[in-house]
Amino acid sequence: MDLSMKKVFFFLPLLTSFFLFGEAPSEPISKIQIVYLMQAEEFDKALTLYTQYKKEIGHHDFEVLSQLAQIILDQDAKSTDPERQLLSIFGAGIGGITSSFDLLTNTIVSRNPQVQMASIQILSEMQDDRADEILTKAMASDFFPIRMEAAFQLSSRKHRKACGYIESLMYKLPPQMRFLFPQFFALIGTKEAISLLKHMMGDKEMSTRIEATLNAAKFGRDDLLPIIRAKATHLNIPEQEASASALGFLKDSKSIPKLKMLAKSPASNVKLAALRSLHLLGDTSFDQEIIEMAKTNDIFAIASLGSINDSEEVLLELLRSKDLQVKFNAAIALLEKKDRRCLSALLEILVRDMSDIAFFPTQSIGRSLSAWKVIPSAKHHLKEYPYDIYSVSLSFREHVLKSSMQLNENDFLILAEHIFESKQTELVPLLVRLLENLQTPKAIKLLQNKAQKAGAPLIRTYCTLGCFRLKQEGGYENALKEWIAQQKNNEMIRFKEALPFDIRLKDTSFELTPDDSARLLIESYQALSDRHEEECIDILIKALQGGNPKNRCVIAGLILKSTT
Repeated sequence: MDLSMKKVFFFLPLLTSFFLFGEAPSEPISKIQIVYLMQAEEFDKALTLYTQYKKEIGHHDFEVLSQLAQIILDQDAKSTDPERQLLSIFGAGIGGITSSFDLLTNTIVSRNPQVQMASIQILSEMQDDRADEILTKAMASDFFPIRMEAAFQLSSRKHRKACGYIESLMYKLPPQMRFLFPQFFALIGTKEAISLLKHMMGDKEMSTRIEATLNAAKFGRDDLLPIIRAKATHLNIPEQEASASALGFLKDSKSIPKLKMLAKSPASNVKLAALRSLHLLGDTSFDQEIIEMAKTNDIFAIASLGSINDSEEVLLELLRSKDLQVKFNAAIALLEKKDRRCLSALLEILVRDMSDIAFFPTQSIGRSLSAWKVIPSAKHHLKEYPYDIYSVSLSFREHVLKSSMQLNENDFLILAEHIFESKQTELVPLLVRLLENLQTPKAIKLLQNKAQKAGAPLIRTYCTLGCFRLKQEGGYENALKEWIAQQKNNEMIRFKEALPFDIRLKDTSFELTPDDSARLLIESYQALSDRHEEECIDILIKALQGGNPKNRCVIAGLILKSTT
């Protein structure tokens, strides 16, 4: 048989199929080919081929989708572009993946400090020895804040080598900076760490001695009480204050006579620290003296009244003060008491023009007493503070909003209504979540009403999202999908500045947080992906294929979450 006849026999099945069915049969699409195209960064071709593959098999292939999403994250993590690295970390965080150690190994050595900080954030959520190994690499960072954040995380995890790493870092710094380290050793709590903490209580630098004393008390180191008792009689005023407070924190009843003596101190900070410790030890006979100090507009005394009985009337009087420091600290103390009469002042805190006023934590000279400082005309004082005062203020206002849930529901809903009506958009994401958590008919009704609000698209869409997450009827799913379709080409990620560990409030943690509109789009996609429905995954794939390239990592993270 000659060559031409062989060709005829070879193509005969194809020709027969063509004449019978009108087209030549196609070979099954290979999953390997889809993955190869994605690895070659041929995103559109890979996704087009996957769409054809899905039609061929009749359903989504979660294994292939997970591979594609992981490839996108890994490629951006290996990039030299800090923005792409940051987006890959954020996407990995959304995906909730615990297998991206290669990704984090690359980003933890980035030359960009924000990328390194974001890597630490993800690692802090992983309970794995490999995460510890990567965290130790951050201790060699060129950026001091990164080393301190890594030290904090290693201390929190009580890593077996944490003490050595942190001690080594401490001795590389000037003695004046050692006051930053006692908290780490107290947190680690090993014999070696406590020995170092004890040594620091006798350091040459007063600031270091104070921090060592306060952290020993904070972490319940009553084995160090003899040293603290001795310090209480030192002539140094800041140390007297710190020691007086520490004795109360440790509930040292043997020190009551000493505290009564310190309660007569001419230094108001020492006196207040001693009075507060006596209260903590159960002696309420001195409470009236704290109240009298508050009447003199001592903001540290005012802040202390939140735990003092029968102080409500004094706080109400202070609430009328024209001094904003006095007024707002009194309001926070009343809120601590769950007294609804602080409502009007809380509205002033929550509903404000943040370019006009800001809030910043302030401490006494012995660092054991704290209150809130009000900064008027904040935009003119930005350079006076080491941190972004607007980020600190927002953290404080979010803390106040969360604490307001301790009031009765009607009072909380009054605050919520004012926040919506005054368009305090920076508080809306948290507020919607809080209303969802309430899940009461009144809270749901408020969300439904605001989902129809004209002239406030961000509020309207956030409330639509809240209703969708609560599975309310009323077309919220379709409205959300329509809004997402309109936003598909918008850049999704613009990050806010995060606060370092030493200035965060107790109910906050480090978080890589997008701004309000970006956060809304991400949460909307996330709400759809949580349904794990075919149609929702289709929406994510369309967003990945035809949307803004800068959004790929976020979508990849959401796909991972939906498919695992």
